[in-house]
Amino acid sequence: IRLFTVTPKQKAKCLETAGDNDNYAPHKCQKLCHKVKNSLPRPTSHRSCTDGCKAGATQALQLGCSSVTTAKACREEASTHCNEQCADYLNQFPRPALYDLCRNNCNDILAETCDHAIKELAVARKLPDIKMPVPSL
Repeated sequence: IRLFTVTPKQKAKCLETAGDNDNYAPHKCQKLCHKVKNSLPRPTSHRSCTDGCKAGATQALQLGCSSVTTAKACREEASTHCNEQCADYLNQFPRPALYDLCRNNCNDILAETCDHAIKELAVARKLPDIKMPVPSL
């Protein structure tokens, strides 16, 4: 559900603050994937986890900051990209464990990141220098 459009300045401000100057995904993914850091095969398991997580977080930030939407719609749209983002792990051994690890961590980060991006977009839309005009009905 896209309710209003977002100006380029609002999107840029949202991505800057929500993405914490590109530190958001690496920080969150490091915490999320710590549990598989020493899992075999090393370092491939950890890499598939972080790749999936970063892909999901990046996609959720882009979607959440690009349009005024609901968290549920953001998660659903972003989750469609997880299979595509993790395709490199589809044929790597142990198969399908690495692909599933990547895809699951991609999906795991979506809810939190979509919520975060949507909140930051709401803040960006309220800033006086980039506030959007209220649409007339």
